[in-house]
Amino acid sequence: LPLVCYDLRFPVWSRNLNDYDLALYVANWPAPRSLHWQALLTARAIENQAYVAGCNRVGSDGNGCHYRGDSRVINPQGEIIA
Repeated sequence: LPLVCYDLRFPVWSRNLNDYDLALYVANWPAPRSLHWQALLTARAIENQAYVAGCNRVGSDGNGCHYRGDSRVINPQGEIIA
């Protein structure tokens, strides 16, 4: 199930009705919201009992916004496995 950036904040959009084993989030979450990114990825994995892969931007943009990355794969138990 491919999802983009802010979709992560809305659990209903990723509700698993036995349709997928992996939800993939591609995002531009800035460093100040890094803890939100991490917590929400874990929540989506646990509540949907599916693997979640989150790929986030790294570096800085031309507007001074910084991105930490924090990309990860989380199993259905909420454990980071990659």
